[in-house]
Amino acid sequence: MFGLREEFPYFECARCGCLQIAVIPNDISKYYPENYYSFQIVSPAKILIKGQYLSDPFTGILALKRFISLLPGIRFIPEWIRRTQVQTSQSVLELGCGQGAKLLEMRAVGYSDLMGVDPFLPHDYTTSSGVALRRKNISDLDRSFDLVMLHHSLEHIPKQLETLLEIKRHLKPDGTVLIRIPLASSFAWKKYGANWVQLDAPRHFYLHTLKSMSILAEQAGFHIANTLYDSTAFQFWGSEQYARDIPLRDPRSFNENKRQSLFSRSALREFDREARRLNNQAQGDQAAFYLKIAPR
Repeated sequence: MFGLREEFPYFECARCGCLQIAVIPNDISKYYPENYYSFQIVSPAKILIKGQYLSDPFTGILALKRFISLLPGIRFIPEWIRRTQVQTSQSVLELGCGQGAKLLEMRAVGYSDLMGVDPFLPHDYTTSSGVALRRKNISDLDRSFDLVMLHHSLEHIPKQLETLLEIKRHLKPDGTVLIRIPLASSFAWKKYGANWVQLDAPRHFYLHTLKSMSILAEQAGFHIANTLYDSTAFQFWGSEQYARDIPLRDPRSFNENKRQSLFSRSALREFDREARRLNNQAQGDQAAFYLKIAPR
């Protein structure tokens, strides 16, 4: 991502295919600088207009839906929210919230009881729209929630089972856990290997597969009720850049300078089409898992 050129060994579980970092760095905080993407403040209007709605590419129809969502009294509910089946009056917690972009997206479509926790936040604060962001871990909280979300944060957590057990302790009996993660059981990992952009060493400690995620959920007392593949063209242009030794934050990167990137518009459109095809075949490089407490 930042072009540090450091190397980190990973190993692959022979049983389930999960990729795991061999040794977690002693000082992981240095790999989360101030310009790390989840720490960037995003305005509510920008979230509505440019937010990444899961499994829904930025087409003309989606652009129209987002514009309609800006009108008073009209709300377009993104698919990732709709699948949680959580009502606007129910309580929502996000772990690893950063500056709360996903919570602000939910606030914009009518959710009111929203909280985010992230131990890397500089301090506690509440956004102007009433979203509570706290410099805490979930274990510091003394209440339960209808929905607990982890948007690309579980892969950053060293104690996976302990975390899911703690989430279960803070989940209401009929609550839902939404976990979005990159997947090693994907075409992109097979194609790009160490250049797969979502490997993201050393920040990602675990790169799960469908099998390893199912095993982890079962160990914690959950079952996977639903799965939504939501990979994007990023798996291709990001990995192709890494194969050419171009970091994500390099001036030559599509992430930094879209007009002067390596990729033509037709190539980017093809990346997008391929991502949708892989999602339909359950081969995309990321997915959203919807977990419910397993019956005893």
